[in-house]
Amino acid sequence: MTDWPMHESRRSSRDRWIPWTFVAFFLVIFAVNGIMLTFALRSFNGLSTDGAYNRGLAYNETLASHQAQYTMGWQVDLTVEEAAQKRSIVTFTAFDADGLPLPIDDIKAVARRPISEISDFDVDFRQTGRGLFEAGIDWPLEGQWELRLIIASRNQSYRLDRRIFVR
Repeated sequence: MTDWPMHESRRSSRDRWIPWTFVAFFLVIFAVNGIMLTFALRSFNGLSTDGAYNRGLAYNETLASHQAQYTMGWQVDLTVEEAAQKRSIVTFTAFDADGLPLPIDDIKAVARRPISEISDFDVDFRQTGRGLFEAGIDWPLEGQWELRLIIASRNQSYRLDRRIFVR
């Protein structure tokens, strides 16, 4: 009979750490989740497109404009040649449906990062031949870029988007 109380007190002192292991486990989980949440909120705001809902509603209009662009028969080609580290020579050719150089009224070109608008910049093309245009681009950052080209001619416009990876 004397062993029973001593055995009980030894067991109770030994078992006191068990609830603290549960507390420690959940504290570790909360700390790791807090760190991951902080990194997630600081790295990407989750908004990939401004007005995504409205753009989705106008999707049929977007398809119609692409079809109208296709029926014009313009032949526009864009090439990117890496000249040096983070420097590229971008050329595009623009011909009408008959293979004649397009009389370009306006060129708007923008280089933009798909993940952020901070580094976006305009690209200035100059005509170097009949239907041939060229621009030298010094990329501020490595990684993926999107080059958007909008050509206006004869009261019509043509849009060309090209993804580029800069090393």
